[in-house]
Amino acid sequence: MVKQAAVSEAYALLGLEQGATLEQVRSVYKQKALRTHPDKNPGNAEATTQFQQLGEAYSIIQKHLQSGGHSYGDDDYYSDADSQYDSDDDYFYFHDDDVEARRAEFFKHLFEEIYNGRYGDRYRHYAGSNRGYHYQRTPDTPEERRARMQSEREERERAEQRREQQKAERKAFEARMREKERKEAEERQRAKAASKKAEAEKRRQKAAETAEAQQQRAQTLRSATFAAARTGDAKLVKKGVWEDSVDPAGGEVKTGCEKFVKEHPQDPKETLLHIASQHGDVDLVEWLGAHSRSTQF
Repeated sequence: MVKQAAVSEAYALLGLEQGATLEQVRSVYKQKALRTHPDKNPGNAEATTQFQQLGEAYSIIQKHLQSGGHSYGDDDYYSDADSQYDSDDDYFYFHDDDVEARRAEFFKHLFEEIYNGRYGDRYRHYAGSNRGYHYQRTPDTPEERRARMQSEREERERAEQRREQQKAERKAFEARMREKERKEAEERQRAKAASKKAEAEKRRQKAAETAEAQQQRAQTLRSATFAAARTGDAKLVKKGVWEDSVDPAGGEVKTGCEKFVKEHPQDPKETLLHIASQHGDVDLVEWLGAHSRSTQF
């Protein structure tokens, strides 16, 4: 018989109500154990522990059901000389250095048997508890023990190799991610610099166009004022000097504005004063002289 407390805990661990059939227990066990199987969770000690606890719970419930659903409590437990164990302190334990590996291998084998539908009565001697477990087995011969230990060592070495390979792959992946992030950061910096450069060039071009337009307008007004002086239109000459800031003492073509002049004068140094004097316009000459003296160059 199985202790009632252990049965209750086993049902609770599998998430089942007491009274569930063995098929129901087996179905739930396979689903939960498959998710926590060590082969699917390499290096995950918590998953391995859960996997073993599920195996213990299944074995407890199976033994409970095979005994006809009978169990004992803390107050009505009895012992006899033929009992497999007398109390919680009398469970049989493995006492070699590979107990955890053997324990894990047992539950993995148990799961494979159940998953493949081969689970039978040969595990009926297994008993699970919160403290240990035991099952009856034929003692190993020295050769079998050496072979088993060699196999377990090789499995541990393979597991270590897998862990090292996974570690190397993670490091390589992280290095690739860092390199990718670095390149993306550099690309963003280049794009940002190119954008700033393009904006600066755009502003420069706009400033150059504005300056050129101002030069063209100033030269056009200056040429029109000189043309008015040559035709004797004193009114337009005074307007050009007064409103458009044309210099009476300077030549018609301003420095840097040569390309805006449609027809270059014969004498580039000829001024408005010279033209007014040639026309004999004394009033205009005096007016230009007065404004020429007040003009700041």
